[in-house]
Amino acid sequence: MFLLNLIQKKQILRKWRKAKKRKRTIHLKICNVVQTLQDMEDRGIRYVVLRWPEEVPLTIEEERLFSGDIDLLTDVDTNTIPELANIVSRRPGPVVCDVYSIGGRGGTSYLGMPYYPPVLAECILTNRCRHANGFYVPEPMMAFRSLAFHLVYHKAPPSGIPTGCEIETDSSPKRNYRRYIEDLGNTLCVGIELPYSLLKLHHYLKQCKWNMPYDLLERWPNKNPWHKYLLQRENNLLRPWAEQLPGLLVFFIREDATTPDQLDFILKELSGKFQILRIDVLSTDQIEQVIRFVRGGNWIQGKDLKMVRPVIAIISYDHTPIPVDQSDNLKKAGYPLVKNQNVFVKHHIRHALNRNSPSNKEIFGIHGSDNEFEAQHMLRAIYGERVDEMNSFFLAELKR
Repeated sequence: MFLLNLIQKKQILRKWRKAKKRKRTIHLKICNVVQTLQDMEDRGIRYVVLRWPEEVPLTIEEERLFSGDIDLLTDVDTNTIPELANIVSRRPGPVVCDVYSIGGRGGTSYLGMPYYPPVLAECILTNRCRHANGFYVPEPMMAFRSLAFHLVYHKAPPSGIPTGCEIETDSSPKRNYRRYIEDLGNTLCVGIELPYSLLKLHHYLKQCKWNMPYDLLERWPNKNPWHKYLLQRENNLLRPWAEQLPGLLVFFIREDATTPDQLDFILKELSGKFQILRIDVLSTDQIEQVIRFVRGGNWIQGKDLKMVRPVIAIISYDHTPIPVDQSDNLKKAGYPLVKNQNVFVKHHIRHALNRNSPSNKEIFGIHGSDNEFEAQHMLRAIYGERVDEMNSFFLAELKR
């Protein structure tokens, strides 16, 4: 039995490496689902069954007839994936489980991205509760919001829910998602007017601060017309100030680069290229707003998925931008939104911080906007309702 478990564990880890390479999540096949989930909990791996808990098979016969899959949100990371593989290797079976993680690393991602923004994923796991059948699920309001997020941004028109705009929706979805979420919303009195549409759900999520961040939506792979529609709406909101301040750049200094020497170096590098308009030490509320609304490389970094918070905002202006060549290696390597080559100074700063670090621990140090629209998005996260006032201040500073 030990040898068989060892072989199965190696096979699972091999599948994990393939999933990581393909930027997908691994599909685990298990039996005795409830006990397997309890084993995860006993080994310190938090999880929730994201959706359809009433369909989780509880008996051998139910498992044999089960034709769907179970979506799990977990806090596995690079260090705990082998432990999860060890648990699953002892209970192989017919039930498919898709395993997503907070950071979306190591074969636990959705199209190469975290399934939910990491801050929201942590919120779901923190606010979980036990289902009547013994496993963990999101608490009711988290269940509604996480399902709404899934339908609006992951499923989109294939959900069968009317979009609320001219974009057509699927007439034959796999489930009656609209009826399900309307019933759940009615039970929880969420206040969305019936009948639901994707646009109404999107507005609700924005009000709850549960919407997909603008800079994540920009980078969302395989955008369909619905995603492009949402992005255009956001761009229209940001455009007036983006066009008046096309050279504006926002940089966040993270808490792992705040020694006096590090800050002096960062400011020297930035002021050598840009006009510094303002430096703000972020309040606790501002930090939370930025983490929630700015992608920031997800803010959760490293093999142990540690939160590396933004603590200082530097607002600057580039008077001499250098257009990025479409054939530039950095642009091809994953920075299609960068228009100004000077933006890549943040990479130089990050490399220098790590090169000069006395320890072997990676420093993430700095995060910055890729273009003028992202800069405006970041200003909204920092200043909230004061964003117009601050933009007017920056514009006045440039006219001096």
